[in-house]
Amino acid sequence: MWNPEKTAIILNPAAQGGRVGRRWASVYAAHQAILGGTTVLPTTPEARGAVQTRRALETGRFDTLLAVGGDGTFHEVVNGLWDGQEGVADIRLGLLPMGTGGDFRRLLCGGAGADLAQRIARLPQAAEHRMDLGWCTYVDDEGQPGREAFLNVASFGAGGLVDREVNKSRKRLPGWLAFGTAMWKVVRAYRPPVVRLSDETEEVFFEGSILNVALGNGQYYAAGFHVAPRALLDDGLLEVVVLQPGTLPELIVGAARKRRGAHLDHALVRYRRVRTLRAEIVGEGSAYLDLDGEAPGMVPASFGVLSRALSVLDLDPRHLSCSQVPA
Repeated sequence: MWNPEKTAIILNPAAQGGRVGRRWASVYAAHQAILGGTTVLPTTPEARGAVQTRRALETGRFDTLLAVGGDGTFHEVVNGLWDGQEGVADIRLGLLPMGTGGDFRRLLCGGAGADLAQRIARLPQAAEHRMDLGWCTYVDDEGQPGREAFLNVASFGAGGLVDREVNKSRKRLPGWLAFGTAMWKVVRAYRPPVVRLSDETEEVFFEGSILNVALGNGQYYAAGFHVAPRALLDDGLLEVVVLQPGTLPELIVGAARKRRGAHLDHALVRYRRVRTLRAEIVGEGSAYLDLDGEAPGMVPASFGVLSRALSVLDLDPRHLSCSQVPA
């Protein structure tokens, strides 16, 4: 049952280059009948989404959290809900996308989806879905061990470098242009590392040079690339897509097919579904991570999934249950 007084809004005013912060007062005023009485917790550089989420949980006052921002904001909030092991806070999570890339929005709605006003209007009658949460252990930039959850897609290789370029740009450009510009800069200078990949059986199923490796809990990344078209949000599995280096024409064709999700049979692609994955560097080189568009560290890394760990509100009237999202 929707109760605004038991709802905390984790708001990222810096999303979309600060446009979310400038718009929020008018959005809140326009939907006062629904949002009035909620507690708004804006994020800051000192108190990011994970910190504000934990503060909300510690009060014991709330049964619902709304995350307002982009994929990075959602990433921070789920990390505030996760205990770093097997536990996830028992609270309903609503996602109100107002970010640059909008990749998780694409999966939930099978396209551009309902606009913000429609999602807010749906809050009082929103159904709940249980969905999986991915996790990753890695080495951070200072060489220390790190651990984070991811909601949508994790990757390593060129994708981690693209994230760093996009985040340096402060996201003033539209999502597709910001990611496209960063991707072109990275691919021109990229030196592919050799990696070894093994699954939960400890079988090494790939060893070789990579352009990028993606692990999909969701299906889209990099502002609309349909990288993991068979991934489902509630099946307890990650879809692994390995993209190997090639000639420029091969990469252009592969990128075009990847944008529309038709790349799994491409000669440069290897595909597997796993419960866990271990990635290691063979020899020299580095492979930087991308977790929901954030760049926390590098390989060696391990990945896994917590099956149906999150309770997520359905805020789009066209949304199908997770296992029915069309691939």
